[in-house]
Amino acid sequence: MNECVSNNVYVDEVRGEIICMDTGEVIGTLVDYGKEWRNFGESPSNRVRGGSPLNESIHDRGLSTTISRGGSSFYSKRLSRLNSRIRVQGKRRLVKTLQMLRDEAKRLNLPSDVTSTASQLIRGVIALGLGRGEMLRSYILASLYISCKIHGVPRSFSEFVKHAISYERKDLKNDIITIKKLRYAYRKILEVNREHRRSNVTLTVYKPQDYISYVSNALNLSPATTTLMYRLSRAVEKLNLIHGKSPLAMIAAITYISSGIMGEKKRQKDIAEVFGTFTDVAIRNRYRELIDNLYIEVIL
Repeated sequence: MNECVSNNVYVDEVRGEIICMDTGEVIGTLVDYGKEWRNFGESPSNRVRGGSPLNESIHDRGLSTTISRGGSSFYSKRLSRLNSRIRVQGKRRLVKTLQMLRDEAKRLNLPSDVTSTASQLIRGVIALGLGRGEMLRSYILASLYISCKIHGVPRSFSEFVKHAISYERKDLKNDIITIKKLRYAYRKILEVNREHRRSNVTLTVYKPQDYISYVSNALNLSPATTTLMYRLSRAVEKLNLIHGKSPLAMIAAITYISSGIMGEKKRQKDIAEVFGTFTDVAIRNRYRELIDNLYIEVIL
């Protein structure tokens, strides 16, 4: 036990020690009960809490402790099994739903922030007991579509419709039912968020130029063609030709014209397939309109 009675002491906050300046002896220790702030920048206000961030795509948001099965003893394996049961106890439906959501986001090649926001939206659906049975996948795809619009990720509704139809039997009646389910789920999620104010859903209104990068990568277009597409998109917006028109049809027509001018002509059918259930008829209609208003003369 330390018996130093000197008042000449120094408090080392870095080491957490109380040091006697007369003898150099450590006479005590400090315990910090404050928050574990860490500073990674030059500004004192640039502080973050220690630990991993919340993960909305996991049912417990990544806060629970996971006991691995690495141990070889009977008790360690039993403890791991009990831990797995406790983690999902009473939340099996939410666990299944979030797993399906992560799988769909992976198939659609969506970024992690879109998946996180969609997880928040689907939690509100599950909390109200919605999305049971065959409607669950529709709610999941609708939440991903809404999340894309929130984060400004240009994905068309028809792309999600095509993805939903791929799970059903090839039949016109089934296709119509699937589209109706997806539209109902979309409206219901927005309604739930307005009523319960679970999140501030602000949907992005897309412009034709928002889809250029996506279309260019899908069709493997050259940088010169992509640049021309941007120029035509700005001209279309400046002339207010997109008012009341589908931005998808407009960018499809711009792609058709640009690829023809730059010598890498793409078929209207190939361009339409990029947007899912989009038809080449709308491309021809917008193409004629652009040719007339932009005074473009090109042999296609």
